[in-house]
Amino acid sequence: MPYPVNAKWIDDLVGWNGASERIRARLLEVFCSGIRMRSLVGNLATLLVIGTFIITKTPTPAHVAWLAMTAAGGFLPRAYAARLRAKDQFDEAPERKALCFMAISFVYGLVWGAGPLLLLPHLPGEAAGVLLVMVVLGTIMGPYAAIPGILYARLVATASLTLVALAWNLGLAVALIGGVITFWLGLRTDVWRGYHRALRDQLESHAMLASRQARLEQANQEKDAINRSLTRMAETDPLTGTGNRRRFLAWLKAAHAPLALIVFDVDRFKEINDSLGHHGGDLLLQALVRIVDESLGNTGRLARMGGDEFAILLPGADSNAAIATAEYIRERIAWRPLDLDGTTVRITISLGVAVVDTPDAPIDIAPLLAEADTALYAAKRQGRNRTAHTGTAGAKPRDEQSLGV
Repeated sequence: MPYPVNAKWIDDLVGWNGASERIRARLLEVFCSGIRMRSLVGNLATLLVIGTFIITKTPTPAHVAWLAMTAAGGFLPRAYAARLRAKDQFDEAPERKALCFMAISFVYGLVWGAGPLLLLPHLPGEAAGVLLVMVVLGTIMGPYAAIPGILYARLVATASLTLVALAWNLGLAVALIGGVITFWLGLRTDVWRGYHRALRDQLESHAMLASRQARLEQANQEKDAINRSLTRMAETDPLTGTGNRRRFLAWLKAAHAPLALIVFDVDRFKEINDSLGHHGGDLLLQALVRIVDESLGNTGRLARMGGDEFAILLPGADSNAAIATAEYIRERIAWRPLDLDGTTVRITISLGVAVVDTPDAPIDIAPLLAEADTALYAAKRQGRNRTAHTGTAGAKPRDEQSLGV
């Protein structure tokens, strides 16, 4: 038969009326954390005192069994609590676990209640007093604010047998006094209910605060993700997926010398675009970016500055490295036919190189871009399909005649 987790009688018995599942799990965790070893040490010390008196007399098997059960019973709730803490099993059916603690407490209360019934006739006054005091303290001491029902279980189990023992051995008058004390303890359960209410309010406040903090953190993460997405959109060329002019300028602003800048565009792109159509021109630019990205690897950053003009940032490169990189890219594009939706096209590019080779020199972005553009225009004037560096004429490539440039 499945366990009726949400049965009202369980709430009434445990004392968790109206508590949410999350709060019930936290109450169980608080209870398990509240079972301390010092109370077990106190129980064992009491049993040692009482056991000493019993051993000096003529112990019966019932006396020895009571001592053994009382000592062992003190470990049982602590072992169960330690198991729950070790496996962090507070969230799964906390009511069932609370009922287990109540059952353990009820049985342990019966064991303690049997103590006066078995031992009062055989103990001297001092030992009997210690026993009765520990019976009372063992009944009322515990983390009952988390599970109030356990206090009721201990009161019923222990007090019933203790009152019978008092009436049997010491008379009705003493039993009546014990009954009054028990009744008073029962009335004082309102104190524990108040502690329980305060504990629940505290846990609910913490849970509400944690929930709000989690929602705030989630909202902040979503906002950051949106901001990152917007930033990427604002700094990414939608056609080619590479960086745009804004992003490239940010790279330059954050860069440190030495560095090299390469700008290039497609030779006679307008004629190609007119013959292929705008869709064909878009495919051409996308294919061009793929080749340049493959050629650069991790050595540089590529961005589309607008139209068919692109720029490459080469951190740490000098003139020789920049020109070698530019020539490598130019040759790969010149000798690699592009398949644009079934149409094979050959293109060439012209490149201009500008370098800041003084370590830690300030980067003046506008003059640097102007210098690279000047070199690009020089490459165009010299016949296209070539790399030019500011102040250099650039040699005409050997493959120019075969490309018909």
